[in-house]
Order: sequence, then C-alpha cells, then structure tokens
Amino acid sequence: MADIFHDVFQLILNNLYLIGVLALSTLGITLTYKTANATNFAQAITSVIGAYMAGLLVRDYAVNPWLAMVVGVVLCFTIGVVIDAVIVRHVGIAGRAMVTIALIVIITAGIPLVFGTIPYNYPRFFKDQIEFQMFGMQFNVTQNALFVLILSAVVIAIIFAALHLTKWGLGVRGTASNMYVAGYENQEFIVTVSLE
Repeated sequence: MADIFHDVFQLILNNLYLIGVLALSTLGITLTYKTANATNFAQAITSVIGAYMAGLLVRDYAVNPWLAMVVGVVLCFTIGVVIDAVIVRHVGIAGRAMVTIALIVIITAGIPLVFGTIPYNYPRFFKDQIEFQMFGMQFNVTQNALFVLILSAVVIAIIFAALHLTKWGLGVRGTASNMYVAGYENQEFIVTVSLE
C-alpha cells in the first residue's frame, strides 16, 4: 500500500506544472464563456502559437528563455485580440463555435509550415530538484514545476483581485451575471421612475 501511495504522490509532484497550466486554461475558458455566452475554442491554438514562437526564438535566435516567454505571451494576446476583432465579433453567437473550430483546423494545419515538424523541448527555467521525506518515503519535485504552479497561482490571484476590486472587474462580473443588461452600458437611454 505504501508503494502505491508513493507512486501516486510522486506522479502528482511530477505533474505540478500541468496543474498550474490547466488551472489558468480553465480560468480563461470560463471567463470567456461567462462574459461572451459562447465558447471560444481558438484560445488554445493562440497559446500554441505563442509557445511555438517562444521556442523558435530560443532555438533559432538564441533569445533568453525568459524574454522569449514574455514575447510568446504578448503574441498570444495580440493574436487573440486580432482574431476577435476581425473574425469572431462579426459572426453571430450561434456561429462562433463553428468559426473558432475552423480557426483551430486552419491554424493547426499551418503551424508545421511555419515552425517545422522537428520536436523541440523548451529549456527549463530551473533545473534543480528538491528532495524531501514525508511519511518515511523519499520524494522529489523539480523547481521548474513549483515555479509554474506558483506563477499560475499568482496570476489567478491577480485576476481574482482585479475581478473583485476594480471597475473593470465589476463590468466583467456584471456581464457574466446578466449579459443583456450589461449590453446597455454604452447606450444612452433615460429611465423614468414614478413614485406617485
């Protein structure tokens, strides 16, 4: 029984970075769905383009991995804004899912043409392992996995704080609660209340 516990817990430790990445992905998809009332399947593919671009910058142009990561994030954001402004906003809500699926297919087919098909492992930011004992068993976790998990938690905390403490967050929460009323935010209209 101890071996099973050890193996399962070590498997969780080995995949901490996935927990952080999936938590951020889930947050992004949930925010998009709740505020736009439509699922945007193209979000994942913009992340893939950013990751490929960061890898290309590191591999072919010897750019610092930290800088390449920032460039990849900025590229993801820019591509997402352009796709939304140029394509998604001009399609009715019913067609958005199909359009985003079509974008996934087109962009996925284009990625090997632009970035090639040779696999590349992005360098780890931290290479050391942390070893510790718990319940009389030896475990280890990479510093890189802890970094990704902590960075994800910090980003989620910042988004949470922004949603609850800013005017922008109030607008997002209002839209998520009632999209139709939130649509009147930029409309000029007069409401007359009679107290007679």
